[in-house]
Amino acid sequence: MTALATILCRYMLEQTVGDSATRKSYAMNSLEADIDYFMTEINELFASLQPKGLNIRILKKRLDALGSNINLFSAFDPSWVALKAFHDWLGRNFLSSYDAAILYTEHDFRRPGKKQWYSNEIRISVSA
Repeated sequence: MTALATILCRYMLEQTVGDSATRKSYAMNSLEADIDYFMTEINELFASLQPKGLNIRILKKRLDALGSNINLFSAFDPSWVALKAFHDWLGRNFLSSYDAAILYTEHDFRRPGKKQWYSNEIRISVSA
């Protein structure tokens, strides 16, 4: 399973029947359902701002899962290295017309100047 990103491999383990393509399809559907749930919870939080005159709603345009892990950085690099790689990937793949792009990673990042580790961070990159 080294040809798939780590997160898809985790979801593929849930499906024990079928060939690789079937299990990958199941994994993508399961991942997408989890992300939809995550977005629903965020929208619930934003709905609490409506009485104050703010109407914010998050919609998903598309979900891309990498075909393999990208190890452009070591586990000991600060998170800005991964964020730069993510930003560069967005630019190379003509994904510059977005309001926000979310990166979910299986890597543990260390904040610059801090000794604590933060795992599975979700980072948002906002388009200019």
